[in-house]
Amino acid sequence: MKYFLRMLLSVILCSFCNMNATTITAVAGTATTPVSWSLTTSWSPAQIPGAGDDVIIPNGKGIYFDAASATTIASLTVGTTGATKTAFVMTTGISLSITGDLVITGGTNSTTVTVQNSLSVANLTLNANSIFVTTNSTATNLTISGNLSLNASTSSFKAVSATSTLQHICTISGNITNTLGTMDMRNGSTGTTGAWDFIFVGPSSTYAGPAAPATHNGWFNAVTINKNSGAKLTLLSDMWQGSSSAAPATALTFISGIIETGNYTYCYQAGADGSVSGYNASNYVNGAFARPASSSAGSRSFPIGDENGFRFFQPYFGAVVTGSPNNLVTCRVVAANANTGSSTFPDGTIDGVSAIRYYKITYLKRSSTTDPLTLTKFAVSYDAQDGVAAGNTDL
Repeated sequence: MKYFLRMLLSVILCSFCNMNATTITAVAGTATTPVSWSLTTSWSPAQIPGAGDDVIIPNGKGIYFDAASATTIASLTVGTTGATKTAFVMTTGISLSITGDLVITGGTNSTTVTVQNSLSVANLTLNANSIFVTTNSTATNLTISGNLSLNASTSSFKAVSATSTLQHICTISGNITNTLGTMDMRNGSTGTTGAWDFIFVGPSSTYAGPAAPATHNGWFNAVTINKNSGAKLTLLSDMWQGSSSAAPATALTFISGIIETGNYTYCYQAGADGSVSGYNASNYVNGAFARPASSSAGSRSFPIGDENGFRFFQPYFGAVVTGSPNNLVTCRVVAANANTGSSTFPDGTIDGVSAIRYYKITYLKRSSTTDPLTLTKFAVSYDAQDGVAAGNTDL
């Protein structure tokens, strides 16, 4: 009997909890004149959204988030396919946590979500005519525990122009898919007044971006790899990381994890050699890594390897005649014999160092301008797996 009563009480409590989880729809405000989140008159039913609630801001409505304390909701849908602009604006320093999805959809006119301070979501989805943008005064900390998806050519994820340099941070555990939209993570071509920095965390995930990204679309600013032990960021397209001496820092930092490029290339355009850090035997690029040559004689670090381990590569360049380089040198480690049987390397010694693994160096043209450059020498790393004994200098 006691067991039955406990079960009955549990059912009643669960039913009561589910009754409190409501779909709440905005009924006031416009995109140009949004109304307060904290007014019951802004919503139907007339209650302020809270934990477990699915919140909808339909086409033509506008809400500014001004909660007095940290707020959690189940999901947020902003906009539909109507003809009127829709808006959701975070205006205070209060954090918003969405345990489910944030979905943004525009119709004939755009739907805009403007964010600042702290926002966390499970998945962020941008559909047609949708804009996800930072404010121009306060840095944003965005946490995505799932995926970021841009599903239309009119989808836009960007850092807004600001009067001072702001670095917004997006920490993401899942996949990024942007084969159609615009990810303007460096405020146009330079990022000098605002940028999104990305931290890749959690289990293995993927990145898919534009086939040929322009400077304002698909170029990352700072990138940190801090995945779970042994986890990878796998590229399903080339991945580009921009550079500008005047922009917020564009470092590539390895803490934990591997970038696996497959048939694609990680294109890192920062000039300073020390802007790539943290790489080691456990954290590196498995595949192709590209960097520009220096505008003056010098070297570049390539934190590369293959599925068998880390194989650091460091080329030394002569000065680029045209000054600032427009194109990149690409290198990958290949677990095979470089001698195809018809190789024309002098004395047939192309596999004289190792018949097990070799470095493949190519030239990646980013513009029509040709940068005459000279590879004066390079440093490579081999070990016993490559048939090279430790301490062997007779190579």
